[in-house]
Formats: sequence, structure tokens, C-alpha cells
Amino acid sequence: MESAELRALYAASCRLARCESRTEVYDVVVGCAQVLIGGAAVFFAPGHRSSTLHLVAGLRMPDTTPIEISVPPQWLATIADYGGLVRSDVAGIAQSPLAILSERMAYGGVVVALQVAGAIQQYGMLALAPQLSRLAVSQESALRALVGDGAHALDRIIQLETVWRDADMSRSNRLLVAVNAVTDIGLLYSNLLDQMLGAILAQILNVLTLAGGAILLYNEQSEDLELAAALSGPGASPGGADLIALWQPALFAQSVAEALNAASRGHVMIVAAEDGAPIAAALQSFGVSQLISVPLLAGGWLTGVLQVVVTHDVPVDDHQVQILHILARQTAVAIENARLFVQTRNDQERTSAVVEATNDAILMLDERRRVMIINRRARFFFGLSERELQEKDLDQLGAIFHRIFADAPRFQAWLRQLLRSATERAVEEFQIIRPEPRLLQCFSAPVMNPRDRYLGRILVFRDITREREVEQMKSDFVSNVSHELRTPLTSIQGAIQLVLGPSRAGRPGMADGLTQRARELLTISLNNTERLIRLINDLLDIAKIEQGRIQLRREALAPADLCRNAASEMRTFASNRDITIDLDLPSQLPKILADGDRSAQVLVNLLSNAIKFSPTGQQVLLSARHEGAMICFSVRDWGQGIAQDDQACLFQRFQQLDGSATRTVGGTGLGLAISKALVEEQGGRIWLNSMPGKGSTFSFTLPVVTEADRPVPMGTLRPHVLLVGLGPSAAAVRAGLAQAAWEVREVAAAAMMLASAQVAPPDMLVVALPPDVDAAGALLDEIAAEESTHTAMVLALGDVGARPGLTLLPANAAADTIIASALAVMSTRQPHILVVDDDPHVRPVLVRLLQRHGLRVTNVGDGLAALAMIERVRPDVVLLDVKMPGIDGTEVLRRIKENPAIAATRVIILTANDLGESLQSQVISLGADGYLEKPITYERLISAVTTAALSGEAPHGR
Repeated sequence: MESAELRALYAASCRLARCESRTEVYDVVVGCAQVLIGGAAVFFAPGHRSSTLHLVAGLRMPDTTPIEISVPPQWLATIADYGGLVRSDVAGIAQSPLAILSERMAYGGVVVALQVAGAIQQYGMLALAPQLSRLAVSQESALRALVGDGAHALDRIIQLETVWRDADMSRSNRLLVAVNAVTDIGLLYSNLLDQMLGAILAQILNVLTLAGGAILLYNEQSEDLELAAALSGPGASPGGADLIALWQPALFAQSVAEALNAASRGHVMIVAAEDGAPIAAALQSFGVSQLISVPLLAGGWLTGVLQVVVTHDVPVDDHQVQILHILARQTAVAIENARLFVQTRNDQERTSAVVEATNDAILMLDERRRVMIINRRARFFFGLSERELQEKDLDQLGAIFHRIFADAPRFQAWLRQLLRSATERAVEEFQIIRPEPRLLQCFSAPVMNPRDRYLGRILVFRDITREREVEQMKSDFVSNVSHELRTPLTSIQGAIQLVLGPSRAGRPGMADGLTQRARELLTISLNNTERLIRLINDLLDIAKIEQGRIQLRREALAPADLCRNAASEMRTFASNRDITIDLDLPSQLPKILADGDRSAQVLVNLLSNAIKFSPTGQQVLLSARHEGAMICFSVRDWGQGIAQDDQACLFQRFQQLDGSATRTVGGTGLGLAISKALVEEQGGRIWLNSMPGKGSTFSFTLPVVTEADRPVPMGTLRPHVLLVGLGPSAAAVRAGLAQAAWEVREVAAAAMMLASAQVAPPDMLVVALPPDVDAAGALLDEIAAEESTHTAMVLALGDVGARPGLTLLPANAAADTIIASALAVMSTRQPHILVVDDDPHVRPVLVRLLQRHGLRVTNVGDGLAALAMIERVRPDVVLLDVKMPGIDGTEVLRRIKENPAIAATRVIILTANDLGESLQSQVISLGADGYLEKPITYERLISAVTTAALSGEAPHGR
């Protein structure tokens, strides 16, 4: 609303709270409406007959305005069907009464009618003749608020008329209505404390016919009372003194003293004019017989004091004092609620200001998946207004995301997956193309209240475009400079070696007649040249690692050969320092799956460090041993050792110890960081054991070759395929795939596809795409986003662009071509694994490890969801956690094995608990196919899952 409209509404609300008759309410409503629209306004109230409305108030009306209009039965109620506001040019039953008004009212144009209906009854109709033919949205909102306040005021007046004029009504009912009236005022003015106090005070004075009164609020800082409201009441003597003077400066101290006395005692205090109290003389001069002070207590806390005065003409009895006490208590509650409302509003405003001020884009979806919060930065990033997103649900947002994100289907699939979980946190990067290209890093987390109730999900987008550009510039710089330096350094190295003719070259140098000093200088130059080359190679490796461009050629390697070759390469360097390299290699070590060159690089780095930091005459021990699914390599020295505080930073880039030994031997500080990255990229880990003065042992692991590292045979799997809209070729395709022992189902149209897939999710979809490219793309997006089909392989007939996981054939492909392509695609199919774990940090790791191996993975976070998912997708293997909320893993396992439809599902128990005899026996007796303990290595996980998937016949051909 505009500020002028708000001011008019505010003024009207204040007056409505003080209105004592219906006529006053009619006049206030009509007067405010005339200000809001700048035209004519009239109020029609129901007449004595149900079929008429009578004019009861009006502003700027012509003489032709009808005093009475006829209305069809229930006509007022029909306005509610139009949202409480209807125009005379709207067709239907609402037209006839308004047609009369539109002809006769001042401007002769469209008339707007608003129903005025309260909680008790209908009060009639407010008719308006605006200067403009159509009201603005803000005007309509203001008018609806106005008639709502008017109806509330009329409800209050009718209640009072009914209660206080009915002598037969019981005292308890009168009290109840009075309390309700105070409560209603508190709700109406909960955000306007001063107006609320004035309205409540007026209500109390009117109810008890008191001469006057005041409300004093307690100030916790000053521990004193402050005047908040003071009014004369209907019980004041006509023509008498203004009783408000009792709370003006001259007498305020005496009035407050009596109020403080009541507050300190905690109960009602009455001072009579005949008493010897300091204020007694003032009371007599104003014709007041009693000053009654009532503490305002809410929950035992002092909120303030209510003071009222009584004249000799209108005395009060004990029952009225009790009513006054009850109304005071209700007033205290209203005051505390108003203060709480203000505090809550201020907190919300501060929170909103912080959200608006942050440099990250924030978008929050509530539990119904509707936009709840979107801050300024988000509107800037996405080029949208708050109105475009506010209250939009996820489906409505899809079209908006499609315009903004470069890969909208990926973002929507990622978001839908997160919205299915009330615990999972995730970080992902997305490219947007509008309003300008940006790379955004999106962090998503569930939003929970203090009682752990799920409120929705927050998305925080951080613009990392510049960061990525800087990183790319840095990487490009390092790469370019390194490459440019390697060529001249190689030439320098070769030239010096030719001159010196080192023993490693196997032939004499070109200048055997060099003096000893010249040879020493050339040797220093050669050593530093080789050091520079190593530094450049390390920088290149770091750049490749940061960009994810390290290419590993994994193959089966003998650990003993790897160790011997590394030791042989470093022996000359060791002998120059009078260091020996010893080997401890057991016979018949199993082969490892690793990159030979990169693994040798790690060993050489560790041996080089050990040699550098070993005293002259010492030895370095290189050993290897078999540990489960890993081979552990160790390089031990007996040097000075490394302090515990220094060990944590050793594997970071450009980190070196500050000791004098480090400065003596030199180094780039990159070797261990590169070694760590190379080991972890190959599925192993690296660590250090060291104590000062007792040497150091660097160890790392590499995986043993297992069956899991070989392609998974498909002979035991019976795929399930869904044919969609293939037309005449469907029968031949069905027969050909059925002959290959496939389960085949068919639907005639794409519209039936998702419903059929939800009944039995397919392993493969063979779908004829619509000829329109946009429609075809939309259908593929829908397949990718739908839970029952997003893991299926897709063989599409049509003309669309390339997509991940999509095999495309011409629209007119023959049946034989379709069959051959389906068989070829399915030959690469990996087993489907369901991961069930309630830990939001463990579950994504398990999913990524399995997906890295090429397996299809679905995941859920609790037992009930797991059972429902197994029914729908029939996975090959279930990886099941034991301790979960709701029903635990053992109960899930029991239900799986007791259900004939899914009993053949293979289940592997995965738990962080120590599976002792009792639990181990329990899960095995329930039918578990194996169990694993966390933490688990990548190799062990893959081996266990693939072994279970391939042992025997897979359940239901899935």
C-alpha cells in the first residue's frame, strides 16, 4: 500500500476502536473509504425486511441516491464468491442491485460493492463510486482491511449491547464477554501498544461505568512506573473537573506512589477520599470518592498498574472490583503479547536485513517445496523479481530454471534428490547463462527448528566465477612458464653433462683438462639445473592435480619389482651421501592395481626425503607387506625425526620444516603433497609415524588386484525393458528381446510411460521420441528427473542432441537395428545397488564410491523408505546400515526375507558397531549375505558388493 493509504487506515482503526455506537462505525468506514478512492461512498445496512438494504451513511452522494434498494435472497452472501468485492459490470446475480446504484450515484460509472460481515452477523454493504473505472490493487487491499476493522468494531458493540443491557444475563457471562472484548482489542492492536492501551482502558471504563482511569507501565531499567494512557470515563460527573489531571505532572508523583504501593503488595489497593493518604485532598477536590490501583501481573511478572477513580454518584461494589482485577490480568497478558510481538517483529526484521545484506544468493523452499525466502543477491544473480518466485512450487520453478541454468535438468534432478531427504547436505557447482554467465557453487542443507522439525531446505549460491578464472589463470601461468623453462634448462643440463662427462654418462667429458675449481663450479651448476627441473616437474604435477588432469594407466604390477626399481634409481644419490638402501620384501606378494610410473614417483620421493634427512653412514629401509586388500609400502630412516606438531602440515603444498636440516638439504615442499594426491587417486592412503630423535617412517597403500577390478559378466542378469510408442516395429522388437531372455513390456504412448515405470521400474527404455526437437528434449528431461526411470538406460529413436547415458538411433530404425543396439547397450549394464544409511555424511560417500566403479546406485535414509524402494526398483544388492531411526536394519532385513516378492534380494549389513557374536549371528540367521564394518576401504566395498551381485541368480532378473 501507499503511505497515504496506510495513514488513512491507521487513523480509521484508532477511531473504530473507540466507537461506542453503530452509527459512529458507519461514519468512520464511509469517511475513510471516501479518502481511499477519492470518490463517493455509502453504507447500506439490512432493513427490517430481509430483501432490502437501507442507506445509513454516505459522503458526496447526489440526491438521486436511493435510500432503500431491493436485493434478491442471500444476495450479500454471493459477494463472498467474488472475494468479498464485486463490480457492477460483473455478470450474474450480483449485477441487478448494483445496476441501480451505477445509474444514480455521482459519477455514473462502475460501482464497487464490498460485503461487511463480522463473526456475529452480516452488517450490510459498502458501495463505492470511484473516480477511476478500476481500483488499484493497493486500494482494493486497503478497502478490504477497512471493512474488516469495521466489522470487528460492530461485533464488539453488539456484544456489549447484548451483555450490558440485558439485566437477565448472569454475571459470569458478562465477565466472559468483557474479557473477550479486552482480548480482541489486544489482538487487533498487537503491533500498536499505545493505541491498544487506550482502547483497552476505554473498554474497562465503559464496562464498569467508571469516572476515569490510567494505565502505568513498569520500566525495568528505571524500576519505576511511566504513564501510558489516561482517559475520562462515562461515570464522570457532567461538567465536573477533568479527572485526567490526576496523572498530569502536578499530581503524578502522588498517583504513582499509590500505584507503587499496590505493585509492591501484589494486590488491589483502594484509597478513599476520606483517608489520610497524601492524595486524599486531591481526590476530594475532583469529586472522587475512591482511587483503585490494580497491579498488572502476567505470569507473576509486574507489567504495570491500572488505576481507576470512582465518584460518589456512580460507586462500585465488591463484584465490580473483582471484575476489574480480572480485566487487569487480561490487560497484562495483552501487554506482554504486544511486547513479544514487537520483539518478534524486530528479530524478523534483523534476520531479514542480514539475509538481504549477505553477498551470497539465498533461496529457501518450505516443506511444501514452495519458495519461502529469496534475498536481494539471489534476485540479482537470476535476474528475477521477488514476485516471480514467491510462493512458486517446484514444478512452476522448472520453467524459470530452464531459462537460467545452462544444464537445467541436472540442477533440477540434483535438487529433487535433496528434497527427498530431511538430513542430507550437499555442495555442487552449476553454470547459469542468464542474466549473465556465472559459475555458482550451491550449498544446500535442511532447515530445522529447535525441536528438530523440518521446515524446508535452503540453497546458498556463491559466485565463484572470478575464483575459477583466477585459478585457471594461475594454472595456465604455471603450465606456460614451466613449459617455457623446461626447454632451455634441458639444453643447459645436457651441455654441462657433456662438458663434465659424469660417470653416470658412461663416457669422458669434452673438457678433461678443466681445473678442479672449474669442475666444482660446473658440478654446482648441473646440480642446481637438475633441482630446477624437478621443481618445474613438481609444479606441472600440482597444476594437473588441481585441474583433475592426472591420467593414470592402471595395470597389474609386482610390488617387489616396483621397490627394486625405485631403490636402483636412488642408489647413486644415496651413495654420494654415504647412505645404504636396504630392502625387506616378502616372497609371493600379490600384484597391485596401480600406475607404474606414478607409483614409482611416490617411492622415489619418499626415498629421496629419507636419504636427505639421514646422517652419514646410516641406512634407509624400503619394505612392503600384504594387509588385506592392500599392499603397504614403507620407507624408514633413522634421522632426526619430526615433531608431532609439524606432522600435520607435511602433506600440504609448499610446506617445509623450519629446522636447520631442512634449510640445508633444500626442497620445493611439493613432493609429499604430490605423493599424497597420487596415492589417494589410486585408492590408497599415505601417513607418517615419527618421533624426534628416533627417525621417521612414511607408509602408503595401494590396492591388490581383485575380481572386482574385472568387467562384471552379465550372464546371470535378466534385464527388464519398457518399449514406448514404437508403433509397427514393436512386435518384432518385443519378440527379438524376449528371445534373448529379456522381460519386455510395452506402452503405446509416452503419456503412459511414467505410470507404467512406477509399477515396475525398467532397466532400459526404448522410446520413440516426438518429431519436435523441443518436445523430445522435454520428454528426456522428464525421464531423467523421474525417480522410477532416472537410473534406466535410454535407447531413443529420433533427432536430438547428444546426452549422457543416451543411445540415439534414427527415427525410422529397423527392428533388427533396435534389437542389436539394445543388446549392445545392455551388455555394459552394471548391477543396481541400494544404499540404506541414515548418516548424511556417510551415505553420499558410499554412493560416490560405488558410482566411481560404474555401478548404478540409489540411496535412502531410513528403513521404511528402504522397504518401499525395494518394492519399486528391486535392486541387485542392498547395502544396509543397522542403527537407523524408526525401524533398524535388522527389522528391515527381517521384513525383506519374510516378503516372498523381495525375499531373494541380497543384503549386506554395513555398520559402525562392533559386530559381536550375538549381532553377527542374528543378521546371518535372518538371511544376510554378508556384513562389513565401518570404516571400509574402497576395494573391500567393491569386492563385497559385486561378489554378492554375481553370486547365483539375481533377484527377479533385476
